[in-house]
Amino acid sequence: MGGSEWTAGRLARAAPAAMIDLSDGLATDAGHVAERSGVEVRIRLEDVPVAPGVTAEAAVTGGDDYELLVTVPPGRRAAAEGSAQLSWIGEVAEGSGLVMLGHDGPVEGLSGYEHG
Repeated sequence: MGGSEWTAGRLARAAPAAMIDLSDGLATDAGHVAERSGVEVRIRLEDVPVAPGVTAEAAVTGGDDYELLVTVPPGRRAAAEGSAQLSWIGEVAEGSGLVMLGHDGPVEGLSGYEHG
């Protein structure tokens, strides 16, 4: 297997609660996870890794990323960290929908690609 497939497979064995590729952008795909899981997904924009010169807002709305969004139960965090290099960018909570959090609170209007 290639590097990314190998990492995804190891990560899948670490028992994530949910995993999705970010081909439509984090702002859209995290919303899909929230909707289908019946939870609230909170993303902290300041924790989203970005390339120099790119804002977090641009990064979460862009698509065709070769990254995975994974939710991991608290008791499986160590197993997940041992299986892949991860960036912890948010949390899952009771509620519904996606909340993007900036320094001053929720940031509205961020979305990626929506299939029509």
